[in-house]
Amino acid sequence: GALIVLGLIVVLLLVLTGRAWGLREWTAQVLSQLRVMGAPVFFAAMAILPSVGFPLLPFAVTAGPAFSPALGVGGVIACAILAVGLNVALSYVLASRLFRPPVQRLIARLGYQLPDPQRHNPWLLTLLVRVTPGPPFWLQSYALGVVRVRFGAYVIVSTAVPAGYLTGAILLGDAMMRGKGGLAFFAAGLLTLAGTGLYFLRRKLTTQSASGGAPSPPGPSR
Repeated sequence: GALIVLGLIVVLLLVLTGRAWGLREWTAQVLSQLRVMGAPVFFAAMAILPSVGFPLLPFAVTAGPAFSPALGVGGVIACAILAVGLNVALSYVLASRLFRPPVQRLIARLGYQLPDPQRHNPWLLTLLVRVTPGPPFWLQSYALGVVRVRFGAYVIVSTAVPAGYLTGAILLGDAMMRGKGGLAFFAAGLLTLAGTGLYFLRRKLTTQSASGGAPSPPGPSR
């Protein structure tokens, strides 16, 4: 999370100081093509492509400047969060119905079995997986889907956790293209705040997990 924030701030400073005009012209061409493509296609791609490993960040950074003139920044944020909700739901369906049987057979051959999510609080289990560093977002979705954590809790937590990052990235991308330095630094601050909040939440959950107060992330169990 910190690296993402740092990278976005560096790009922001380059644009605002006039050292990235070539990049800005290229970006303007890309945004023009996105507007021709249309918001429905863009947000449909945002809902589908992360299920095969495409990162969310490029969508978030370009969504604001591409579609806020037509939808407003609030509309873009709402569409992006909806797209993430659809993505995690799609990933769950694929994992629980398509990928679970072969994974279950493979684990059984190794002498293990999939953990039973009914033994843990689904809200805490999903939250712990989502704030654990390392695994990419799509892999977390598949892991939770394979063990079939309760769907409602999974979708709500999985959509809420990245909402802060999405909002900050959308605001930052829109502010950068409009040349609004104050709003851009506010968005960068929001990204930093979201990253810091997740860091402390992760520490708290890890401590609770170590003391037996919260479930461990999904993994093979005998």
